[in-house]
Amino acid sequence: MPEYDIHLNQGADLTVPFLLLDETGGAINLAGYTAAMQIRSRVFSKEAIDTLTSENGRLVIDENEGRITAKFPHSITETYPAQALVYDIEITSAENERTRIIQGKIIVSAEVTRV
Repeated sequence: MPEYDIHLNQGADLTVPFLLLDETGGAINLAGYTAAMQIRSRVFSKEAIDTLTSENGRLVIDENEGRITAKFPHSITETYPAQALVYDIEITSAENERTRIIQGKIIVSAEVTRV
């Protein structure tokens, strides 16, 4: 499973693209797919800190380019605790086949300026 750690500044906007490639280095066609990402304090935490999906517009799927872009607006990141969090992203095909494509940590740096 690929792992990628994201460094995020609390209270700032951030956009993170994820590119899905096949064995030959070509972009995977994501036509008909949906995507979901949850962020938690720990893997087994009951409550999610944030949920990004293709349905809520926070995960944008570029079907032909094989890219999923995660959007973190400052109005949401200002609520993140300043600590290391965990996340993963799952995609679901039109046939309802679910695949975890990436996982890792989100390291949140505390915001000092809050005006």
